[in-house]
Amino acid sequence: MKKKNALGTLGFTRFQLSKEITDIDLNSTLAELRLEFENLPIDPYAKKLHRYRRYSRAVIIPGKQEIHWIPDVYNEAGEPMSEYFQGRFNPEYADEYRRFPSLSESAKSNKLLQQIIQFGFNQTFWNSRDILLPFQGKSIILESCITLKSKFFCFQPLISLD
Repeated sequence: MKKKNALGTLGFTRFQLSKEITDIDLNSTLAELRLEFENLPIDPYAKKLHRYRRYSRAVIIPGKQEIHWIPDVYNEAGEPMSEYFQGRFNPEYADEYRRFPSLSESAKSNKLLQQIIQFGFNQTFWNSRDILLPFQGKSIILESCITLKSKFFCFQPLISLD
């Protein structure tokens, strides 16, 4: 089964991106990104569960291939946060907006992270009308996961808005 077919059929697929991303220095960009993940703050909504996370959202306009990060909001201490909403899909926080510490600006500008997001976006399915009218009911959340020193990290950039 081809990779793109697996994504459409199974809802997930795996890629070995070191074979796909060849135009940047993987070692240095991965080392920069690793620093972000080594210092994750405790998940404020699951403090006793040993969960650590940062969260940020980005928009990609089809045809442009540019990543635009949604601006941060700030908590009372002036720290950058990103809002997260799952609707009714999380019964513990049904229809609640939650805030998580945002990715750092250096992580957002990391060329490896940008290419991982861009690669994931290119695996999604856009017809010619969607490319011209991306905001007409099409919303895709792409979850990208990477493994760093036996730790598994996932992030979910928002690809387009409703």
